[in-house]
Amino acid sequence: MSRKLLNAAAIIEFIEGAFVLVLCALVVLAGISDPTLGEAVTTTPSLGEFAPYTVLIVGGVLGLCALGSIIMGFLERRAAKDPTKIMPVWVLSIISTVLTSVCVISSLVQHTPVQAMNSSIISLAISIAVLVIATNVKKEARKAQTAETTETAAIK
Repeated sequence: MSRKLLNAAAIIEFIEGAFVLVLCALVVLAGISDPTLGEAVTTTPSLGEFAPYTVLIVGGVLGLCALGSIIMGFLERRAAKDPTKIMPVWVLSIISTVLTSVCVISSLVQHTPVQAMNSSIISLAISIAVLVIATNVKKEARKAQTAETTETAAIK
C-alpha cells in the first residue's frame, strides 16, 4: 500500500513541477519582455542597478524549485518500484519537512494571516505525508531484506 501511495506522491510531484516550470517560463518571459517590471515589483530601493533583474531572479528560483520537484518525483517513482532505493527520498523528505516547518513557524511568529500561509501549510502537510510514506516503505524494505537474509541462511 505504501508503495502505491509513494507512486501517487511521485505523480503529484511531477504535476507540481510542471506547473511551477510553466510559471517560471511565464515570469522569465515577462521579465525579458518588460525590463522595467522588476523595478515595479521591487520594494527595496537598495537593489539599485539590480532592480530590473528581480523578475528574472524570481523566475530562476522558480525554475530551481520546479527542477527539485521533478527530481523528487523521479526519486519517489524509483523507490516505489524498488523499495531498497528509498533512502534519498527519506532524507529529502526530512529536509523538506524541517524547512517547511521553519517557514510556517516564522510566518506564525510574524503574525502572518492564515490566508497568506495556505501554501506553506499545504506544503507542510504534503512533506509530512511523504515522510510518513517513505518511512513505511523503508520499514517494508528492511523487513523484506531481513526475510531474504533469513531464507538464504536457512538454505545454507
